[in-house]
Amino acid sequence: MANRRMTSKDVCATSQFLTMPTSAQALYHLMVLEADDEGAVEAELARRKINVRRDSIQKLIDNEYILPLDPECCTAWIRHWNDMNRIKSDRFHQSIYHDQLQQVRSKYEVEKHNNCSCSSEKAAVSAGFDVLPGDILDPQVSTGKDSSGKCSDSEPLFTLGKETLTDTEYKHLCARYSRDMVDETINRIIRNSYFGCLNIATVSQWCEEAAARKKDGSLRRNSFNNIIPQHYDMDLIERKLMTDSNS
Repeated sequence: MANRRMTSKDVCATSQFLTMPTSAQALYHLMVLEADDEGAVEAELARRKINVRRDSIQKLIDNEYILPLDPECCTAWIRHWNDMNRIKSDRFHQSIYHDQLQQVRSKYEVEKHNNCSCSSEKAAVSAGFDVLPGDILDPQVSTGKDSSGKCSDSEPLFTLGKETLTDTEYKHLCARYSRDMVDETINRIIRNSYFGCLNIATVSQWCEEAAARKKDGSLRRNSFNNIIPQHYDMDLIERKLMTDSNS
């Protein structure tokens, strides 16, 4: 099992994370350090190591930073594990909780799919996009070609299972946000198999959140950068210094 673990600012520098009690934040960081190569961790053992209250575990569960692998949450899965840590195949060791992890992941993906499907149309409208048949509610997009034999703009450009994002939708997103941000968001959805999220509404919503985090971070970095720059004539200063030294 690898000895180095990483955390992400996208997870640990958010308002949701920072508004939790410091005991819960500290417990989360320790859990990341203690987790195995699939993100499973003995939550109760980690809690006892730093002697925090049991409700710190519950706080992490309520905010979906960890998902229990058993009714008492003696063991848990770190939900953002794949976003933060990638283990090389020659160093990877399968978790002893692999079977429980498979069940928890499957259940979570089904629930996330249902939640994303129910809210996708509302999110699209709030993001300022026109909701058209097939854009949000129907993931089956035509893959045919037009009469000239060229690929249609409605041809899927990205695919995750039965979900697709068309070239037209991708261009709409890139026109609204930076291409790098759109690509990063789409790749994150596909890489982590976030079923129910590969649609223009969800990608737009995630880009909005990423842009807000970036803006918030920029404001924090520049909060003390309010000094007005001064420009000096160095030749004049040098002549004055020479005059004063000779007098």
